[in-house]
Amino acid sequence: MKIKSKTIFLTCLLLLSSFAVCARACPPPPCPNPCEYWGGPDVGCVCHEACCYDSDCDGFFECYSCNLDTCTCEDDQSKCSGCCKCDMGMCEDDDSECGDPDCWNCMDCECECDITINSVSSDDYACVGCDVTFTADVMGNCSCVDWSGGGDPESQDGGCTFITQWDTPDTYTVTATPDCGDSEKDKQVTVVECDVTSADVCQDKIHVNLEPSGLSGTLKLELTGPGGSHTIREVTRSSGSYDETFDVPNLSTGEYTKVKATWTVENSPCVDEYNYHIRVLGEYDHTCYNTPDESGCTGSNEWFSYTTGTCTVTDCTWTNAQGKSEWLDEIEENGSGKDVSGYIYSLEHYCTGNDYSPKLRRTGAPCAQCGGTVSVGDVAVKPSHPYLDCDDTVCVYGHGTHTVVDTGSGVAEAQLDHYTGVSACNVCTPPGNDIMTIKLF
Repeated sequence: MKIKSKTIFLTCLLLLSSFAVCARACPPPPCPNPCEYWGGPDVGCVCHEACCYDSDCDGFFECYSCNLDTCTCEDDQSKCSGCCKCDMGMCEDDDSECGDPDCWNCMDCECECDITINSVSSDDYACVGCDVTFTADVMGNCSCVDWSGGGDPESQDGGCTFITQWDTPDTYTVTATPDCGDSEKDKQVTVVECDVTSADVCQDKIHVNLEPSGLSGTLKLELTGPGGSHTIREVTRSSGSYDETFDVPNLSTGEYTKVKATWTVENSPCVDEYNYHIRVLGEYDHTCYNTPDESGCTGSNEWFSYTTGTCTVTDCTWTNAQGKSEWLDEIEENGSGKDVSGYIYSLEHYCTGNDYSPKLRRTGAPCAQCGGTVSVGDVAVKPSHPYLDCDDTVCVYGHGTHTVVDTGSGVAEAQLDHYTGVSACNVCTPPGNDIMTIKLF
């Protein structure tokens, strides 16, 4: 409870007629103890639980208490700074200033500016794009703590915690500032980025950026997919840019859809995933086939029948001709051949009614089973291969990329037959056996 000047004045006139008329603007309280108030003739003087009262009319409030050994308010404190939040007592505008609340509780009145920030804590390392939580150890009201130096958001008014994130790797300083006082505290955090920018298994290259500068940690590279994962390597890497390898000869067979990189700095892992779809087929045998040139073949002349057209169109009109026996045998094995006059023939699979075998079609270029022609570097696979079909692209480790355009009945599942162009009979150089082969999507 508080005693206003007007109340005191009326009490002096009505209840204490033996007192002299108050000559001062602010008369003393009617009870001997300034922390008591007149409760009426039946009650007498009653003790305030706590009070702040201007007893000597000097314009400042003094602290009195009937039931406390010491007061929590300071002497000669005219009013609390800012708005009071009282658990007991009163916060009212009680003086001539009108409009600003004054603090009237010596026991449990906490003002907004009565705050001390002891420290600010957070993780020392965080990842780009990840939330970082800063927590202030505060004595006082958390609503009086203002935050600055963040990323997104950059700042915050009020609160003992502040959550923010950054999209650029660097070291940042976040500051917690009280509404009043000088207990401002800072906390630094290093924002780390592990960024996979490209991947090419045929070039055996994974490009990774590790930032910011001055750090060191463990880099783990993996392939992940619907069937599981494969660890490429774990190695210590400092900040910088690196062209890591796939370690192709040691890849596990399976389908993978992402390259995953994890850089762990001071027990804080940062992860990046790069979309990259491959199927590791494993070690394949790689053979070759060609278009045999009759001029480089031997044997006696034998009859054969042929039609004329393109790889996809013919009128099925037959013509008979002769060619070297070895050359004709090689056409049946390889699917095409070049005669001594320079004409290209492919096996005829559509027309019937021929007089001699093999039956051929004179075309402008060697024909492929997938439709169209076959070019140097294209490959043939086993018909109904479980993973490879027409127009698929494969990487043959150490031998570049190749397109599936053809099939061959004598080709095994773990085999690719490479077309090498026009050459003499039985003359082509295969890439070799047990070579890691990967399908690209």
